[in-house]
Amino acid sequence: MQYVIWQGRIWSINHSQDEGGWGRPYDHGLNNPHTITGGHYDHVHVTYRS
Repeated sequence: MQYVIWQGRIWSINHSQDEGGWGRPYDHGLNNPHTITGGHYDHVHVTYRS
């Protein structure tokens, strides 16, 4: 897994700021992160790299 976005937060195992907590505010991306869908409030976004 590379990162997870949910409930307006982003968490990555590779980001030291995310250790021991539930990530940082998600404030960027292709869609407006301040909307329900763009902020991933209505679904979980998981990016997986094998």
